[in-house]
Amino acid sequence: MKKALLVLLVFILFAFGCNNEKDTAEARSAAEPVGEETTSDKADVVIKETFFIGQIMDININYKDYLGKSIKLEGIFRHQQRNGRNIFNVYRWAGCCAADVEFGYEVSWDQNHQGNATIVDFEQWTYPNTDDWVEALGILKRYERDSVPFLYLALSEINVLDKRGAETVSR
Repeated sequence: MKKALLVLLVFILFAFGCNNEKDTAEARSAAEPVGEETTSDKADVVIKETFFIGQIMDININYKDYLGKSIKLEGIFRHQQRNGRNIFNVYRWAGCCAADVEFGYEVSWDQNHQGNATIVDFEQWTYPNTDDWVEALGILKRYERDSVPFLYLALSEINVLDKRGAETVSR
């Protein structure tokens, strides 16, 4: 299982990590908050729809540069239970290479999340419904589970939006 996950991660990094310098610069400039004061103004990085995959990949590859920074993204909210754990994600689909892949982040109201949210944790905080379109704002943090590192957003805000963006993105 771990080997399959590692192979998939390497494939994703290879497929999307080979951006040219121009694409990476565009992705980073797209992350700059502009306009009226919104939750975007509270974020160090705003992951835009037009460069969603590129920005997520840049953050994942260069995560040390982003740890502790506030990140805002929009996407589909999902709650899953696996092995007695609650897992909450905000993600979008990336249609690629004959297989759809999810890009996004695990989210948690727990500021010291360790990947082990129990049912008590789920009842303690309010989360949106699965498949709601949300805007999430949180601090990028890292934890390890079974010696595997994971990134997540320690939430400061999560809002259900009426207008949905593109659920499947290509860049």
